Amino acid sequence: GRVYSGLLCRILNEKVFEKLRTDKGLGYHLYISPKRTQKVDHFELFILSSQDTPEKLGNEIDNIIQTMDQFLSQKMTDSVIQDLISSHQDRLRINHTSIDEETSEYWG
Repeated sequence: GRVYSGLLCRILNEKVFEKLRTDKGLGYHLYISPKRTQKVDHFELFILSSQDTPEKLGNEIDNIIQTMDQFLSQKMTDSVIQDLISSHQDRLRINHTSIDEETSEYWG
C-alpha cells in the first residue's frame, strides 16, 4: 500500500509539474500527496494559481489523468518500475533526526 501509493505519487508529481507548471505556466505551487481516508487510498492535488480559474485547472488535470495510462503502459518498463520501487523503499527507511530534516526532503 504505502510504497506503491508513494511511488505513484512521485510519478504523478513529476508529470503534473512538467505539464502544468513547466509546459503551460499554470500554477505557482503544486504538489500531489498520497492520502488514506476510511481505508480508501487516494491522492490530494494542490495547485496555487493567481491567474487561472479552478475550472481551467480542473480541465488540465483531467487531460493529464487521461494521458497517464498511456504514459505508464509505454514508458514504465518492468526494470524502470523496479528501480523506482527500490528507490522509494530506501527513502521510506530513512530515519529523520528532526522535523527540519524531514521537511527539507520534500521542500528542498
